[in-house]
Amino acid sequence: MAAEALARDWAAANSIAGGPSLEALSPEAGGLPVTRLSWTAPRCRPVVVYRVEGGGHGWPGGPQYLPARLIGPVDRHLDATGILLELARREIPPGAGR
Repeated sequence: MAAEALARDWAAANSIAGGPSLEALSPEAGGLPVTRLSWTAPRCRPVVVYRVEGGGHGWPGGPQYLPARLIGPVDRHLDATGILLELARREIPPGAGR
């Protein structure tokens, strides 16, 4: 998987040794299974990947913009936008850019 290989490279660049911790997230009714892979170490920025098992080529939480038979299923229960906004909330200092 290219995303996991890239995440391993980022973790190594952030001086994080070893493999990721794995956390299986419970799918909501009708949702696809999701695994969160996290590379962490003290005083290092974490590297996190959400792996949607059986997911297609779409934005998690977004619309099924083409039939699943063409692009695979889009998980409507994992909120990728919310994950990114929470990351920005944690990483951007209050008042920055105002």
